[in-house]
Amino acid sequence: MPVMDYTVTLLVDYATIIARIGDVEVEVWGFVMPWGSSVWLSIFGTLLGILFVVTALSLAVGDFRNTKYFGYLRILLQQDMSIPDDRRWERFIMISWIIIIWVLTQVYSGNLMSLLAVRYLPQPYQVIEDVLRDRKIGMIWESNTAYIQTYMNAKTGKLAEVGAADRAGRIKHVNAQLLPEKLETSVFEGDYVMVIEVLTCTIMLAEHFSKTGNCYFYIAKERLMPFMFAVGVQKNSPLRGALNRRIRSLVEAGIYRQLIKAAIPNSTRCIHAPTTVTVRSSLSMSNLWGIFMILVLGTSTGLVALFAEILGKVIIRCVNGRVMTDGKN
Repeated sequence: MPVMDYTVTLLVDYATIIARIGDVEVEVWGFVMPWGSSVWLSIFGTLLGILFVVTALSLAVGDFRNTKYFGYLRILLQQDMSIPDDRRWERFIMISWIIIIWVLTQVYSGNLMSLLAVRYLPQPYQVIEDVLRDRKIGMIWESNTAYIQTYMNAKTGKLAEVGAADRAGRIKHVNAQLLPEKLETSVFEGDYVMVIEVLTCTIMLAEHFSKTGNCYFYIAKERLMPFMFAVGVQKNSPLRGALNRRIRSLVEAGIYRQLIKAAIPNSTRCIHAPTTVTVRSSLSMSNLWGIFMILVLGTSTGLVALFAEILGKVIIRCVNGRVMTDGKN
């Protein structure tokens, strides 16, 4: 028989992942980022449209001999080319294409100079599945909580997978008093992530920032297992109605969350850790090897096509020579 009643919900909290921010990385494909995917698609779509127009006009005049199909691609790649003097309509199309590419190139170069100064801070574990897939990383959960009981009793879904990981020895259960120590050792070293409720996470990050002045950790996007916090009173207690009215007033006015922020110094400093930083440094091969890889792949493809063409001509000559020999015999 129940002997306790609960008031209306004072706070809904969730479990979340807190992990170490990765070391600064260079985005080797940063040279494609000055333009968004829609701009790239528009450029190549326009190029195909121009080639279609050139083909249609060439059909109209009945002359394919001097059509510079690859000239438009060479303009996009900032290479030289010539325009036939007797094709005024093609000169107009090509000059229009040159103007478009010139404007886009100026925008591209300006954005590229800005993006080369950007370094990315990896935050790889955003959902619990990311942690489960990485067998090299362990998890730390607070011991003797409803969260552990929930995932250990789960039969299906990702919580059941967390329970399986616990039985496989990938999860450490740690007392609440030792969580800040584990955050600064096991999680800081990158061997573990911690799964705790958001409020506790906020307190630990605030204390860590007050101590070090840095945000070495980030909070994942996913929220797991919501739990409602309320005040417990005796069954049929007259206090329940009075507490409900006051709790609703505090929550609806936002006073309770404001009180939490006021009670935790630096509570918001590391909640939204940056994913990028701006640096001043000279370029190195780590910045540029993606560009050179495209150059090598393009050159290799061209050489393969050249050798295939030469080999095809040699085979055709050999076949023709054999046919002529057999005919004479």
